[in-house]
Order: sequence, then structure tokens, then C-alpha cells
Amino acid sequence: MNLYSEAAAKDGNDPGISAVNRRTMLFISLPSGRKLAYVKPRIEENQFGGESITYCGTDAQKHWTRVESYGPKIVENIIQAVCRDLLADAMKSLRRQFAILMQQYKKGLRT
Repeated sequence: MNLYSEAAAKDGNDPGISAVNRRTMLFISLPSGRKLAYVKPRIEENQFGGESITYCGTDAQKHWTRVESYGPKIVENIIQAVCRDLLADAMKSLRRQFAILMQQYKKGLRT
């Protein structure tokens, strides 16, 4: 059984994804139990006059700044995080038969 089926087996329900805003942090809980965190999230006016999600993060020069995002980008972050959890879980299973030398973006390398 992998970590996702174990989570679902706990109560018979799909573990799903949930979000909670605690003080200055937005936490998005993944089915694995791991959390994504966004610092000081806000909904602000974007460059086009509409609303967008902003949070504190680093820019391309690694300076702490307010980062503008949008719903689909947050969903992409969730999908990438879930895929990483699945890859990590698969690598645990593969370790029984193969020596995993390293992990390259989105795949494990074996001998």
C-alpha cells in the first residue's frame, strides 16, 4: 500500500486537498499530509486591474518581495507537489530491487 492509499484507508474517504489560513500563512494540505505554505497571502489588484493572489517570496535575484500569482499557478504548485510525493513513494518501493543513485527532476536514476 502506498502513502495515498494508506491515507484513504484511514477513514474510507478520499484524503483530498484542503487549505487553511492561519495568521500570516496560507497552508495547503496535500493527500500525503505534507503542506505547501504561502507567506502573508493577499488578494490585490493586478497589473490588468483585476484581482490576483499575492504572497511573500523570492524574486529571480533571490530578494524577498511580494510575488503576484493566480489560481492556475497555485494549482500547478499543488500538482507538482503531489507528483513529487508519488515519486518519493515509488522510489521507496524501487529501493527494494534497485540502488537509486540520485533523483533528477521528475525521475529517479538507478544502476
